[in-house]
Amino acid sequence: MKPRKLLLLSPIVVAVAAGTVVFVLTPTMAMQQSQGTIYPKSIIGAIGVMAFVVKTVEPGSAAEQAGLKAGDLVTDLDEQVNSIEEFQKRIWQSKPGTAFRITYLRFNSATGQLEEHHTTIRTKAFGPPAKTSGS
Repeated sequence: MKPRKLLLLSPIVVAVAAGTVVFVLTPTMAMQQSQGTIYPKSIIGAIGVMAFVVKTVEPGSAAEQAGLKAGDLVTDLDEQVNSIEEFQKRIWQSKPGTAFRITYLRFNSATGQLEEHHTTIRTKAFGPPAKTSGS
């Protein structure tokens, strides 16, 4: 398993190239900023990847069939995910039955470590909620 650092304290991603976060701001870089470049006012000094945190898994869903559980951290959807918007767009614009290779991290309480897992998930057709009687 390749080591990963997660940045869950700040949603700021300033520059991304080829699926990798490439922006690192040091005090020296801040002093050397060029005119017109916008830098954040604050930093935390951590470098990481964006992760989609699984809050719940619907029974019978593609997520359940792929083995995802609440608390899992999805980092790749065929490739590294750089924003929640990108994650949603990839899924929402895919045809039903599209297969995505995903990478996710799951906490192992026995070892106290995040463990990397890989699986394939297939999208399902979206249907609007059924109308209930009286609406």
